[in-house]
Amino acid sequence: GKTSNAMHRYAPLLKRISPERIREEFLAIIVLKDADQWIREYLDVFEVFLPELRKMEGFKQHSPYHEFDVLEHSLHALHAVKDRNPALCTATLFHDVGKPDAFFFKDGCGHFYGHADKGEEIVKQILTRLKCSNDFMEEVSSLVKWHMVEIKEKKTVKRLMNRLTPKVFYELLELREADIKGCTSRPPLKIPYVEALKQVYQSILDQKEPFSLKDLKIDGNDLLAVGLERGPEVGAILKSLLLKVEDGSLPNEREPLLLEAKKEIEEKKKAK
Repeated sequence: GKTSNAMHRYAPLLKRISPERIREEFLAIIVLKDADQWIREYLDVFEVFLPELRKMEGFKQHSPYHEFDVLEHSLHALHAVKDRNPALCTATLFHDVGKPDAFFFKDGCGHFYGHADKGEEIVKQILTRLKCSNDFMEEVSSLVKWHMVEIKEKKTVKRLMNRLTPKVFYELLELREADIKGCTSRPPLKIPYVEALKQVYQSILDQKEPFSLKDLKIDGNDLLAVGLERGPEVGAILKSLLLKVEDGSLPNEREPLLLEAKKEIEEKKKAK
């Protein structure tokens, strides 16, 4: 129709609109269930303020796991996102934005080593340009940075819950699921690997298992009381205790924690 034609024709005028206004409109669109269709249909409009989409468009992946180019894969993944919140949807659209820059060909196959770190960089540039808040930028760029991380053990789940917060870790699982579903035109309804991780995550919360320093049954004051001097070593020993609690080699109980702490303090004194 006329409106559609005008949108395509006058798209370059968007350069005159404030980044804040563009950001608000973009975030309102990206959470829609059919956001992928809007981006597909008005790609020339979106590319005015998101030129990064151009590199993704038509970029063949040369991979047996991928039916689509980088942009089409990302749009299919965006469509598959269940929790339509702005940070998760934005991260899903851009989770592979680093692929064109990280691509190389080997043994007849495309590879993208380091594309998640590259993607984190690019996403920060995009969101800075759109004047997004630091919190929003941190959430989206963390999801992009960690979307390829290998998660096989419960302790890895706990460490990521600590590093990212439980909320963002759960979004990471949602992104994983959407990423897998976005690889093919006939995606599976359920992904057992992701379902299993969601159960591990839920059981950690339900059982109130420790995954951050605040969950430990001792704190910095306890370490000072048993002879450690104030300074960075307090945090280092608490982190060391948390890792042992997470992998099950030390119970999260006051006495065993204090004993282990004293042992570590002695070892540090000897090392000096």
